[in-house]
Amino acid sequence: PNLSATKQQQHVSFTCPAVIRDGDNYDKESFDKEYIDDQQELTANTTKFLHDFRTEGYDSWGHTYEEVKAGMHHWKQKYYPPNIRSGGSIYESACGIGLNLFMSLEILQDAGITDLVVYGNEYLPFSTEKANIVFDNAAPAGSTKGMICAGDSTDLSYVPSNAFDLVFTGYISPILDPLNLNTGDIDSNYKLYKKLCKVSKAGDKKKNNQTTNDDDSSNTWKDIKLVELAQEKQNKFYAKWISEMIRIAKPGSAVIIEQVSYPFCEEFYDWGGVNQKWWKPAVEKYGWDVEPDSIAFEEDTIFRNRYHAFMRKNAAA
Repeated sequence: PNLSATKQQQHVSFTCPAVIRDGDNYDKESFDKEYIDDQQELTANTTKFLHDFRTEGYDSWGHTYEEVKAGMHHWKQKYYPPNIRSGGSIYESACGIGLNLFMSLEILQDAGITDLVVYGNEYLPFSTEKANIVFDNAAPAGSTKGMICAGDSTDLSYVPSNAFDLVFTGYISPILDPLNLNTGDIDSNYKLYKKLCKVSKAGDKKKNNQTTNDDDSSNTWKDIKLVELAQEKQNKFYAKWISEMIRIAKPGSAVIIEQVSYPFCEEFYDWGGVNQKWWKPAVEKYGWDVEPDSIAFEEDTIFRNRYHAFMRKNAAA
């Protein structure tokens, strides 16, 4: 697309939702532990946080802001500047406390792109409040805050369609218990799903007449089917999240998904996701209004075996 520079800002008007339903991926134990508790400690003193955040731990990742920025720089530099111009609008789905959006604006500024209008949503009201504080008090690169709402990323019905020049998410938080096993805590769920995965893999080997030493009587069609059902629910959840991102992007605009996890049965140490083979068939399966040949990936350099995905929404007819 022709993205010649302009300073005229593009504002989008909408109203934040009054009520937020529980998202399909909401797990109180993990959200409180991984997000709220850590972020409260990080942001307790707003003045200190805005002064020190570059060298502090970043979003429970075990890295500082500057370390994450260095690790994400190649990807963002490659796909962000060519797809937005100065004065444009950028939207982050699930923006947390706003640091990934902040980082993206700094990298765009390095490429000469400034004065963007920033928008986003975040499921946790506490994080949404902090993101608004960041952009009310320290918005970088001449940017202006449009709206940052508390809202579920799989339901952005309050946000207009075809509205933003670039839409991205820094991470899709997966469903931790897609089969609703409700074992009571994260660790118990993890062990149970890991066992299901191992049983399923052993069952697949037997089905394919491959040798295996696993004589567990639960190597049955039922176990294999449970794993398939769990992954299909995860697939549908990812598709719903991404569908909303595509809907709110302008025709011909970039849609970017960062830090994509692989399916749990492929990578036990992560929490579940989709692999790269899932994306192109998903375009037709879920009716995504994107160019299938535009889909591109890059391996992440911060976490082992995660990746980033790029796609372009179809241009207007």
